[in-house]
Amino acid sequence: MLAPLQADLLALGLVYLLVPIVVGYWTYRDADGRGSEKALNWALALFLFGLLNPLALAVGVALYLSVRGEFEVSAGSSDSED
Repeated sequence: MLAPLQADLLALGLVYLLVPIVVGYWTYRDADGRGSEKALNWALALFLFGLLNPLALAVGVALYLSVRGEFEVSAGSSDSED
C-alpha cells in the first residue's frame, strides 16, 4: 500500500504527463481542422514545452492561439475552388 505522500506524488506525476498530452492532442486536432500544414509541429512543440515547464506550456498555448486565426477552418473538402 502506498503512503499518502507517495500517492500524492504519483498523482502529481500523472497530471504532469497528462496535461501536455491533452494540450498537444487538442492543438493537433485544432490546427489540422484549420488546414495547417504544420499541425504535428505545433502539437509536438507544445507537448515538449509542457514537459519542460508549465509556464513554457502556457506561453506556447498563448502563442498558438495568437497565430491560429491565420488558418481557415476547413469544412469538408479543402480542394474545392470557388
